[in-house]
Amino acid sequence: MKPPASAPAQELDLRARYRAAPVTAIVDTLAPEFRGVDWREIRDSTVRDRVDSKYIVPAALVPELLDRAADSYDAVEVEGVRLATYTTRYFDTADYRLYHAHHSGRTPRYKVRIREYATTGDRFLEVKRKRAAGGSTQKERVRLEHGEPDPLRRLLFDDFLGVRQVVDITCLEPALTTRYQRLTLVSGDMRERVTVDLVLTCRQEDRARAFPSVAIVEVKQTVRARTPIMEALSALNLHRQSISKYCVGIAGLEPTVKANLFRPVFRRLDEYAEVEPVRRVGPHLTPASTNGIE
Repeated sequence: MKPPASAPAQELDLRARYRAAPVTAIVDTLAPEFRGVDWREIRDSTVRDRVDSKYIVPAALVPELLDRAADSYDAVEVEGVRLATYTTRYFDTADYRLYHAHHSGRTPRYKVRIREYATTGDRFLEVKRKRAAGGSTQKERVRLEHGEPDPLRRLLFDDFLGVRQVVDITCLEPALTTRYQRLTLVSGDMRERVTVDLVLTCRQEDRARAFPSVAIVEVKQTVRARTPIMEALSALNLHRQSISKYCVGIAGLEPTVKANLFRPVFRRLDEYAEVEPVRRVGPHLTPASTNGIE
């Protein structure tokens, strides 16, 4: 990562200090600065129709970002854990119809996925719909039973957000698996959530790509408004960037797909994060470390 020449001296010192440090260890150290709130207290307040603002953040700046936000947000705890591991399997057609809808900017567009929470073992089938460019995002999900053999069959009987109108559910197949660690912050009135996703690894069959030196920060609100976390991001000269972990994974691993419109995202990732090359991996997906795939 090469900081801009105009960066203030204290910012350069911060980046140099944390450049080689495991970012998850840094976040674990800083997380106690936030007041904790149990996930059961906020689960019914999940924003399912929301406006999202996303940011690509150099891992070296995550400590300062959290320090600036500590007085304004609480950290969500699941069984006492604040930095939780998420594994998400995305589904698409063989010709990546859902991916290409995102690449071309068509709306409404969808993501179909199964998300697993390592801390609790819970699994959910989720459908996300983007209404319009720059507009709100909706999400519906249902808890899956352990060992449920064909979770996508749920969509044959329950048309989440109208997804059956744009894709044949029987044609969906596993397309990408992502794994990362997430710190979730919530405002006092619970109308705003902030997720900080770290050590992202994307896997497709026996290939994987790691993004160990970057964080993806997402601000989720009912109405887009200037809030303390957005003020902190602005103070660090970080600005909104359209980014999808699913699309980054597919574009970074599948050489046959069209990806030219995502080049600005990869340029930013390369600038901030020194993106790892594609690697061959074994049967198990683990989070990325600062040296690549563990």
